[in-house]
Amino acid sequence: MCLKNFHKTFVLLFLALLFTSCARENIKQKTEEENAIQKSTEMYHSPNWIVRLEGITALRKPPYKDAWHPNSKKRIITFLKGATEDIHTAVKIEAIKQLALYIDDAGVIKYLEEISLNDENNNIRWAALESLLQSPSRETIKVFMTNFTSDDIFIKETSIKGILKLNDDSSKQDALPYVLDALNDEAINVRIAALDNLTFRDEAIYRILAESFQKDRLSATMLHFSLKAIDGYKLDQETQEKIVPFLTHTDVEIRILALRALKSSDRIK
Repeated sequence: MCLKNFHKTFVLLFLALLFTSCARENIKQKTEEENAIQKSTEMYHSPNWIVRLEGITALRKPPYKDAWHPNSKKRIITFLKGATEDIHTAVKIEAIKQLALYIDDAGVIKYLEEISLNDENNNIRWAALESLLQSPSRETIKVFMTNFTSDDIFIKETSIKGILKLNDDSSKQDALPYVLDALNDEAINVRIAALDNLTFRDEAIYRILAESFQKDRLSATMLHFSLKAIDGYKLDQETQEKIVPFLTHTDVEIRILALRALKSSDRIK
């Protein structure tokens, strides 16, 4: 009986110590996070944009352990949203980049979508779209589609990456027109973004890829991404004949990609 009571007392004492230890840890975390947020807030009130920028970047890494407390996250999100209204572009962009760290928050996604659609500065819109690439929201794809009509190369490049997050069969037809436009775009960055992020195959895509090999000279970069993209298609005879010489290309990676494309074609009935 005494042994049983001793064991019960020991367990209660252990739990009490554990609870006290956890409480101290929580207090320590809360204190350090509050101090960090307060310091950044004070820095952000500086008339010097570089100091304001440093105040924002200081919040990128939690001061305690590896994650912010949920209450601190809410305060930081509010702080960062306010910083996106800064008069200096570099400060606004840094705030937008950091909002991407909280992209699991529906309010953050909505806020970044509005910036990407409405801000007059293309650099700001581009930063918002880059952050939205991390978004788990399917609705965000519509924002990328809208922005794809931009004349800004970087916005178009990021937009096609976002559109190609649609990788299920039911959405393929929605994405296809944008993919075809991107593959024919005058800007090489946009074409490469489409080639490098393709998530589905289509006969219309194949025709564009096959036609690209009929050109007299493809840059090594375009050749690399074109071979990578055409892998998995049944090659027509003319395209096969154009790819075969690349088996002896000076770039070993291009030789490997050419071999893969030819082998893949042979396996397709």
